[in-house]
Amino acid sequence: MCGGPVGAAAGVAGFLSRRLAKTALPLASAVIVANGVRGSYLHPRGIGQKPGGWSNWRYNMEMGPPLLVTMVGGMGLLAAVLRREQ
Repeated sequence: MCGGPVGAAAGVAGFLSRRLAKTALPLASAVIVANGVRGSYLHPRGIGQKPGGWSNWRYNMEMGPPLLVTMVGGMGLLAAVLRREQ
């Protein structure tokens, strides 16, 4: 599942509409966070299955997409919770 286009669309919709900022943005962000958490479990498992996978463990764990995806989804949840400027 790719959260980038869905998150971008929900972010733009949330910017344009207060109602979508309180419905679509948190829903899309929660799905993105869940996907990132799932990937954070599966990513190290996949590294371990590759030939010589853990020899470069620090790069693989820090630069892996699951942590970044989880952070982006978390920022979307935070944006949905914060109040808009009047």
